[in-house]
Amino acid sequence: MIAGPIVAALGFVLFAVPTIAHSYWVVFFPAVITLGLGMAITVAPLTTAVMNAVDQEPSAQHLVSTTQSPVSLGFLRSQSWGL
Repeated sequence: MIAGPIVAALGFVLFAVPTIAHSYWVVFFPAVITLGLGMAITVAPLTTAVMNAVDQEPSAQHLVSTTQSPVSLGFLRSQSWGL
């Protein structure tokens, strides 16, 4: 999990030194590819670490309350305003 952020930082450095004299493929494309590669190297192990840190016991009640609370709050707010 150290190599990915270093590669992504290199991509940001490449973005910081563009010139107008060259085309997109010479100036911006290498920066985009480098940043994307760094993020890809970073995200996969980070996602695995976060998912492994969560308790394996199913808790459907928490899932339902988390996913529906913003929706139900918006519905209740629209009803109270008479929309």
